[in-house]
Amino acid sequence: MHAEVLDRRNVDMIPIIIGSLLIALGAKIKIPLGFTPVPVTCQTIAVLTLGVSLGSKRGAIAAFCYLLEGAMGLPVFANGGGISYLLGPTGGYLLTYPLEAFLFGLLLEKGHKFFATLFPCLLQLAIGSIWMIPFVGIHQVLAQGFHPFFLIEISKAIFVIGGSFLCKSK
Repeated sequence: MHAEVLDRRNVDMIPIIIGSLLIALGAKIKIPLGFTPVPVTCQTIAVLTLGVSLGSKRGAIAAFCYLLEGAMGLPVFANGGGISYLLGPTGGYLLTYPLEAFLFGLLLEKGHKFFATLFPCLLQLAIGSIWMIPFVGIHQVLAQGFHPFFLIEISKAIFVIGGSFLCKSK
């Protein structure tokens, strides 16, 4: 049997795999808040960066690969891995990552910086908060799942857009 040669499909997968690992690294940079089961992490920065750097489709694939890695039990999430982690209180936020990378990348590809800053982040926070209702109750979900993260997530999007602008202007 001949030695396998890297073809275009294999080479195209390398940035996607590296991207999924960057999200995992971002998960390990975390600040627990104490009053909520959701920590502040750098995962979203990685997800948004992949949407810009790899493009909407490949960024979404990288985020999906990250979820698969975690679902298989690899400790890529902030506090571990496994299906049970995805079904826990932070699962709603995590499951939006492919959609968030896709929308962020697509909106920037179309030149809609304002909507890219707001829409993917609001969608992630809304879905994540709704997912948290069985864990914290409907009366606590905004205080524990939405309000503490709104400005943080918007700031992350502004940071990534600013960084991508600086990289493209050189």
